[in-house]
Amino acid sequence: DMDIARATVTRGFHAVSYRLYFLQRASFYEVAIISPPTVDSIAG
Repeated sequence: DMDIARATVTRGFHAVSYRLYFLQRASFYEVAIISPPTVDSIAG
């Protein structure tokens, strides 16, 4: 069924995009950990 295949591809794309987004956030937090004042400013 084309709908099932399309849903599977869409789900896979979302999983990949979410993983890339998470990696970007992780690298951002790694930089923040290196410079604690940035963490303080983010935390408020």
